[in-house]
Amino acid sequence: MAITVAELLRLSLFKTARLISGKDGLARRVEQISVFDCPFTPEDANIISKGDAFISGLYQFRENPHTLVEFVRFLYLTETSCLLVTDENIDLFTGDVLDVLSRIPYPIISFPKQYSYVKIMETVRSQIFQYNRGGSAEWALHTILNQNISGFDLREMIYQLNPSFESNIAVLSFFPKKTPLSGAASLDGLLKKQELFVFYQRHCMILASDSDKGLLASRVKYLKSSLPSHVSDVYCGISPIYPLYDIKLAILNANFLLTKSTITGSDFCTAEAFDSLDLLIAFRYDQAVQDYYKRLYNLIQTFDNDGNLELIKTIQTFILCKGSYKETAKSLSQHENTIRYRLNRLRGLLGVEDDVILFHETMSVFVKLHLLFSKTV
Repeated sequence: MAITVAELLRLSLFKTARLISGKDGLARRVEQISVFDCPFTPEDANIISKGDAFISGLYQFRENPHTLVEFVRFLYLTETSCLLVTDENIDLFTGDVLDVLSRIPYPIISFPKQYSYVKIMETVRSQIFQYNRGGSAEWALHTILNQNISGFDLREMIYQLNPSFESNIAVLSFFPKKTPLSGAASLDGLLKKQELFVFYQRHCMILASDSDKGLLASRVKYLKSSLPSHVSDVYCGISPIYPLYDIKLAILNANFLLTKSTITGSDFCTAEAFDSLDLLIAFRYDQAVQDYYKRLYNLIQTFDNDGNLELIKTIQTFILCKGSYKETAKSLSQHENTIRYRLNRLRGLLGVEDDVILFHETMSVFVKLHLLFSKTV
């Protein structure tokens, strides 16, 4: 598992960088980075590995600028990832050179000269490390969630995820509503050392930890407010705070609330409110629940076969308006008596004319089930 050149370009350090050439090679993977300021010879192939990224000031090409194209072609053919250059010698990239390089799908990225080699290399190596850790983290997560482990084995898997985890944990499980999140680089600078970002089963997770529950609660609020600026327009489920050794419960809870977020269309869902929808989501695949919904749905459709009464829409609005006929009528631009007529007819069909509580309960459950079964989860 390795970060791509495209993902490097999303790092905050790369905001002032410029892609000189090679936009068709941005999917190349970066395995390691080193300096290449020595004179170039074809024998260098013996010390170069696939996935290498190189940083250079290009001083070795001042005397023979034509060899720069040969150098780039050599890097491309040896399957290295990209060339990062400081801009002191940017004039080497003449129009003729750029014309030739445009036919080589090899990324060349220019930095302002005030950026030190050390800063660039530390940043790239940090991201490579995060990606490598992400691969082992995915395996550790799979073990925690799918095997019945405890004691020493559980502790080993937890610290495989992050050895800096502290005694309490909360999980934010999320994915973008529209465009895919393409890498940990998108969260550059957001996380602390005792936190972890990881991809798992087509969505993303931030595992936040702290020894102080109050500080962790504040941290979760901060991550929630910061997430949209890093990943725009997300669905997200946020777990309560758990002891670290209940990490499995924290992850499962966050994933459950992510499902609720996608169903309801809410940006963020937490476990703070008591909501019967949580119970219905948990049992949505149960045949008895599905049959209950079908019976109610068919009854309503039979009553309003031609759709003229807009009965389902009326029921949904009635529940959203907390059982207020007046507010429902106002929302639907109907007379209040029209709303009363529709719902009284439905109460008669259900046989609950004299039981207002049961009618409201039944309609509330129906609206939530209709939301569940009209969505692909």
